[in-house]
Parts: sequence; C-alpha cells; structure tokens
Amino acid sequence: MKATATTLLLGIVSSLAFSVQAETVTQALEKCRGVDNSLQRLVCYDRVAKNVNQYAGGQESISAVPRPQLAPANAPEATMPPPPAKPSVSSTPSAKPTVDNNATEDIAFGMEQKRVREQKEASMVATVAALSSTVRGSLIVTFDNGTVWQQSDDTDLNLKEGQKVVVERGMFGAFYAKVEGIKRKMKVKRIK
Repeated sequence: MKATATTLLLGIVSSLAFSVQAETVTQALEKCRGVDNSLQRLVCYDRVAKNVNQYAGGQESISAVPRPQLAPANAPEATMPPPPAKPSVSSTPSAKPTVDNNATEDIAFGMEQKRVREQKEASMVATVAALSSTVRGSLIVTFDNGTVWQQSDDTDLNLKEGQKVVVERGMFGAFYAKVEGIKRKMKVKRIK
C-alpha cells in the first residue's frame, strides 16, 4: 500500500516538475503541428492560444513558426529551391522610387470592376433603322450602327424608324433607351 502511494506521489511530483519547465510558444506550436489528428491539432492550437501567457516568452510578440520545406510526393528526394533573394537597399536614394507590386495589388483589391466600369462609355446615340416585335409583344429595335436591342419592361416609347435614341448605362448592368424630349425610359437588353 505504501509502495503504491509512494509511486503515485513520485509520479505526480515528477510530472509537476516536468510541467514547471516552461516551454516557449514556438515549441508548443511545433508540438501541435506534429499532431496527426486534425481535431486534436485544433484543440492543441486552441489550448496554446488560451494559455499563451504561461509559456516562456509569452509576453513577446509571436512570429510565425517557420514552415518545413516539403518534398513533392512524386519526387522522394527532391529539394525545394531557395526563396528569391530580397533586393538590397542602397543608402543613396535612386532617381525612381520602387513600388512594391504586392502593395499596389492590395490597394487595387476589389476595384477591378470599378476600373472596367470607368473605362466604358456611359451612353450611345443611334438612329432607329428597323422595328419589330416578339411573340410576347416586346419591341426589338435595330439601330443604324448594327446593334439590336430588345425591350425588357412594359414601357412604351412610341419609337419610329429614323428617330434618334440614346441608350444609357444604368445601375447593376441595366440599359435604358430614351428619346430626347420625352421623360420616359424603356429598359432594354442587347441581343446583337
């Protein structure tokens, strides 16, 4: 009985002594990365994040743990090429300031559609060359420049051949046809 209690007490004391040795956050993250089960790995990372102040150097800023270079699956002993060298910065100012491409891409992120929209024309003026209608009664307008537009709503503009029409770009990719002097617009979509 005493031997069992002594062994148990010795085991508890040794585990406490082992846990008192504070490991760094980086070492704890390395241990977590070594866990194979994804759920257990996530729990390990959560535990490290929750108890970050208990680790040695926990108050310091945490830098990213360096990732090991992985060999491709089809080449067992292939080595990864070294990362590209960073350009050295000279102490003399150059004539042209260098622009970081990643910084300009970050600034332009989400603006691609806006740039395309700024480059497009806002309206088009054309003369009606021919008028026809669909089976459902929608108007089909052929302009002198060869474009063909179909009516998308039930607005009636009473268009006639030879009449000048302005097709304007609207919100959300919509287009509207209007005749000067008339305050109504007809929603249209381009067919050809």
